[in-house]
Amino acid sequence: MMNYYLLCLRNKDPKKIFAKLIADTSGLDWNHVEILRETSSLDIPDYSFGAVSPLSRKIPLESLLEHYNIVHKIPLHIKIPEQEADIILEKLLGKPYSILQLGIIIAKMYLTKYLSWLPFVKLNLDQALICTELAGDFMQDACHYTMPISTETLGLKETMDLAVANNI
Repeated sequence: MMNYYLLCLRNKDPKKIFAKLIADTSGLDWNHVEILRETSSLDIPDYSFGAVSPLSRKIPLESLLEHYNIVHKIPLHIKIPEQEADIILEKLLGKPYSILQLGIIIAKMYLTKYLSWLPFVKLNLDQALICTELAGDFMQDACHYTMPISTETLGLKETMDLAVANNI
């Protein structure tokens, strides 16, 4: 049996200025999200799936914890068979990281009241990813959570809030 979680993470490396900038801009004490696939078997390792530069990847949980502290671990409720959920995660791997999407999200934070269409932008149609889009796509496709905006423009707090709101 597999369990899936949204992990809200803080980078441990103080030299990662970009990570600190993301947290500060978002007003949070964490700067990254990933999807954790946790197993109940000792023979199968737990893996984390995330969008990082240069490419989205899957890594063992132990490796993730060398670089990040878990700030929040929110259960996700998949609505499809586990094998299909794993296929969704696998399809999100190997995609380039999108710096342009970060710019759109920062602009959305500051300009939404002036540009009401900005949260609904479909920037690159899954050709490139950021961490919140990978998590949002999984929550939308595997958990059937309703997205109030495009997954391409989800911010960190919005991603966590969606997971919490659907954790009933």
